[in-house]
Amino acid sequence: MIRIARNAALLATLALPTAALADGEAPAASSSGVTNIHASKKLGFGLGGGAYNYGLTGKVFLGDSMAAQAFLGWGWGGINIGADALYQGKQLWTNGDFGLNWEAGAGAFISPGWGAAFGVNAVVGLSLQYRPVPVEITADIRPTFLLGNWGGWGNWGGSPLWFSGGGAIRYYF
Repeated sequence: MIRIARNAALLATLALPTAALADGEAPAASSSGVTNIHASKKLGFGLGGGAYNYGLTGKVFLGDSMAAQAFLGWGWGGINIGADALYQGKQLWTNGDFGLNWEAGAGAFISPGWGAAFGVNAVVGLSLQYRPVPVEITADIRPTFLLGNWGGWGNWGGSPLWFSGGGAIRYYF
């Protein structure tokens, strides 16, 4: 059964680039093999949210396969600030104008409204990018470990582990 799943995954991996190139337009690829429509633009701003906050967001590409994103917004108890370091994976799908990428990384956030409340989180998500108008829409899941004084909020039953989600819409310059 494992062999069948492994072979199916290998076949899908080989078939995806062929299907993506069916329209005859090849995506721009870096020397590392990672493709990302907006990596050449470097900087994006928009609206979004991370663990426990929503508001303004920014993302900067630090090369073909690394990025940093930050959030400044409102959340539980007041203003929250968060940042993530992300590995930008190889493109899962493209048709020339659209590209679907995966990303994974880790981050941290602080909530000054709760005093010394902060947390660390993992990030795993997808980003859909549109080439003609340099826009990116992201969605992710964020297993989060809460630290500090949360005053009983956010850690149901006193558990410091919390699963949250995040996402953003950004325009790239």
